[in-house]
Amino acid sequence: MEAKLRPLAETDIPALAKHANNVKLASMMRDAFPSPYTEEDARYFVTELAPSWSRADDLMPTVFAIDLDGELVGVVSLTLGDDIARRSAELGVWVAEEHWGKGLGSSAVRQLVAWAFDDDADVGFGLLRVYADAYAHNAASIGMLRKCGFRDEAVLRDHHRKGGELGDVVQLSITRAPSAGDEAGLAGDVGAGPAGGSGGGGAPAEAPADARGERAGDDGDDVTNAPAALPAELWSARADASDDFRVVGNRLSLRRYRADDADAVARYADNDKIARWLRDLFPHPYTMEEAREWAGEIAPAWKRERDGAPYVFAIATADDDSLIGSISLSAGGDVHSGSFECGYWLAEPYWGSGLMTEALALMVAYGFTTLAADRIYATPFAGNRSSRAVLRKVGFAYEGRMPAYAVKRGVVHDGIMYAMTRRGDFAAAVARATAEATTTAT
Repeated sequence: MEAKLRPLAETDIPALAKHANNVKLASMMRDAFPSPYTEEDARYFVTELAPSWSRADDLMPTVFAIDLDGELVGVVSLTLGDDIARRSAELGVWVAEEHWGKGLGSSAVRQLVAWAFDDDADVGFGLLRVYADAYAHNAASIGMLRKCGFRDEAVLRDHHRKGGELGDVVQLSITRAPSAGDEAGLAGDVGAGPAGGSGGGGAPAEAPADARGERAGDDGDDVTNAPAALPAELWSARADASDDFRVVGNRLSLRRYRADDADAVARYADNDKIARWLRDLFPHPYTMEEAREWAGEIAPAWKRERDGAPYVFAIATADDDSLIGSISLSAGGDVHSGSFECGYWLAEPYWGSGLMTEALALMVAYGFTTLAADRIYATPFAGNRSSRAVLRKVGFAYEGRMPAYAVKRGVVHDGIMYAMTRRGDFAAAVARATAEATTTAT
């Protein structure tokens, strides 16, 4: 059965309230989806929320009614990415229960994906990738997306908490090749990692990666390489609330940013070998003015509201407490509030020293203990082999490859998803370290 897609209208409010007020439907959605779903909720969605998702430059709508014989029977949407993810969008879709199994969802998804990939700005969005997240137990949605040509990218373990239950998310995507003359090159040529902020929390590696990059299928090391058994004291390190949440390791510590870190930030972060791996939000060139703003204002304000626990730390040497890098955790929202993205960068003179491995291990321990994270993940570009190796060494598990994940400096990059879970990977890492320490002691 073919669906018709059209912009939402205020006349859709009664039908939206009727069809969306469904417990089965709400159980497969994020918590922002109201349950029960009232007419007031429908009015807010149609008149305020959905219009706010429109494309910024021309207000082209990204949320559409699925229309059957003049009545709204579902909704399909695109949430447009930004920065390096500006050529990607997340797909959302639901159909009224009485119309399940009729092919309306598939029809709506195919139409919207065609618009998403259309380069004509009057009718399309010129995207390279559309992805969708589905709870792992939602077999119907996963099957529908596969039917529409979406391919499985990754299983994101412990990525959602719904109704008090922790569960996995299956991420699927559909991509297209760039058009001739497009700003982007071939997917997978070179890679980078995400940045955690405008000044300090990014994610390049300890050393530069091979600029030749990697192709899909070259992820064998991610599957076969076992993590190292790191010293037990790294996993047992705890933030000292009496010392402003400082986390102390063997050769370095993680501490709050100070205004006097600006000189070191400007000196080390103004490096194209670092900036090339980060989001466009990370300045390049990196000026002293930007460093002062980051170290003195932005980074210190990035903290948990209830107790001031930092989300971003300066990586500081043990001998003189001077800044040599930055590391951060960014909390997700809604059902993903227990899932934190990790970003980091290390000054070039310290690449290859193992200090990034130590800093990452300390941050992971902090995230799973002080912040009570369920999951910590990172998404370096495929070509950033050094960062990928650091993640594996700490114990992050490979979860999958995301094709056409980002565009940086006119080149399309695949992203590689790595994660550690508190109840799985972190518990195993602590057990390995404890066993190693016990064996050494005896």
